[in-house]
Amino acid sequence: MSGAAAGRLSAGLALSAGIGIALPGAPAGTPFVQLLDHDPVTGKGTKLDLTASVQAGGVTLKLKVGQIEAGIFDGTIVLDEDADIKTLAPAALRVALEKGQPKVSAVGAFDIDLPLKLMLKGKPVPLGDLSVYTDPALGSGGVQALFEQIAGVRAAEPSVLKVDLPDFERLLSTDNALLKMLYDPTPVLDGIDLGLGELQSLFEATLDVDLPFIGNGLAEVGTMIGDLRGGLLLELRNSLLGEDGLPVPGKPVEILQKTLFDAFNGLGILQDTNRDGKVNEADVDIGFYDVSGKRLMTWVKGMPFPKGPVDAIRFDMDLGGRILGGGLDIPLDLNLPGFELKVDGGFALDISWAFDFSFGLSTQEGFYLGVNQDEKVPELRLDLGLFLDGDASDPDKITAFEGRGKLLFFEAGLKDIDHDPNKPGHQPSALTGRLALDVVGDGAGRLTLGKVLSDGLSVLRPSFVVDADLRLGLFLAATGLPKLEADFVFDWGWSLDDPGKVEIPRINIENLRLDLKSTVLDWLLPIADKVAKGVAPFKDIVNALVTPIPGLEQVVKGSDPARRDQQGGCAPGPESTAHQLGLPRCSALCARDA
Repeated sequence: MSGAAAGRLSAGLALSAGIGIALPGAPAGTPFVQLLDHDPVTGKGTKLDLTASVQAGGVTLKLKVGQIEAGIFDGTIVLDEDADIKTLAPAALRVALEKGQPKVSAVGAFDIDLPLKLMLKGKPVPLGDLSVYTDPALGSGGVQALFEQIAGVRAAEPSVLKVDLPDFERLLSTDNALLKMLYDPTPVLDGIDLGLGELQSLFEATLDVDLPFIGNGLAEVGTMIGDLRGGLLLELRNSLLGEDGLPVPGKPVEILQKTLFDAFNGLGILQDTNRDGKVNEADVDIGFYDVSGKRLMTWVKGMPFPKGPVDAIRFDMDLGGRILGGGLDIPLDLNLPGFELKVDGGFALDISWAFDFSFGLSTQEGFYLGVNQDEKVPELRLDLGLFLDGDASDPDKITAFEGRGKLLFFEAGLKDIDHDPNKPGHQPSALTGRLALDVVGDGAGRLTLGKVLSDGLSVLRPSFVVDADLRLGLFLAATGLPKLEADFVFDWGWSLDDPGKVEIPRINIENLRLDLKSTVLDWLLPIADKVAKGVAPFKDIVNALVTPIPGLEQVVKGSDPARRDQQGGCAPGPESTAHQLGLPRCSALCARDA
């Protein structure tokens, strides 16, 4: 497989915002701060302009198997203001604020023309053009009209999106014998070899005579047929043999699997279809299905053609990759007298695509494209994500975004909250979007060429979703006071399925709480440490006074407690000062009374 294209690609973004602040004397109910509507005359106000231009010519994509080559030859892809590859003005999408509500408008058109050809021994066989374009009569209003038709605010007829397809069905048979021949062409090769063998014998034996004007040239034809049998047919047979020299059932399927794997893996777009943690030939999944689309069994190398109600063989593979990945660091570190501000991190950008590619050959319906049974999973997806990242230098690893600041004796900070602690790594706050194209098939998960030709627009269902989810942990602290903590939440979303409905952003302060631990550790504990250091020199004295003297109780045993109290200064009774202070009733001086 090979491909090539040449052209220009550009994209742009411009955002302007008009902010109004209510002054004293404003009418009651006027918001203190509000976004101003866009004025198309002056150009002032709140608006977002997105521009894009794609102009590619000489688009070529070839797939070659042996002497047969097929693909796209010298195609063009144009998306700009007027779908003309010779002009430079880009297509534009504007979201402007009008009467407090966003209004979407677009200018542009597109034209995709892909000529398909089949090359047989160097000779082109045109199959027709695959063309997808907006109605030329609409000019630069094609994209706007397409959005309106998708949203249901414009009549479905006539269709804005035009699709012209080549006639593939004439190249395919629906006979079950074709499916079996694809799986095991050995009987066909045997029949061809047998027929050519009979012809060879006819020319070499029966017609091996010297004819007038011709001589024995007919016998040489037999030699040519023998060369054909020993050349092309022998190569075909050898390609269908296993390591033991015997024909392997399903060898063409194995060859096709390897060809698809080499092609897509060589381009670096084949994904882990079977989710086993590695990419190999098994990720080109092959299965047998009945007429209702139920999977009967998985194909494995060397297995015979299965018995039972087999109607189709189907090839499934997950394609995709990253279009753009990078990061934008915010180098902010201020340290001024009485004021500090530091931000650790920035933004990570990721744009990736995925395509659930599937095709099959059915006994009843011929060639078809496979579609996902789950309608919630579109076949073609373009995912865009802008994430808060603590280290924007590595887009493959997301860490928590943090920021801290100080003003006099106040300290504040924020930290991005992990959105799903059960998943490995940090799940950050993000602005995400998905542009998807859902291919609608029948109940068996198939999109036949007949359906595409009869009702091409209904088989494609585009969608676009934008979600913003921001969750930040905030804190405010001051020396000696408990730390005040809370979670800031911002949540917003928009979908092309209902473009007229714009959600009001959800902005909340949640989990407001006091952290007494900070008061204990940052204020009370330092005071306790200073007190402990101040009384540390008296520790040995106190220990000496309260430590019992071994044997002293034997010396003073049997003496008169009252006399010792009078002569030796011992505490006279339970009401004595020593007793009140918790000291021993007698000191070591009482030993003289023994």
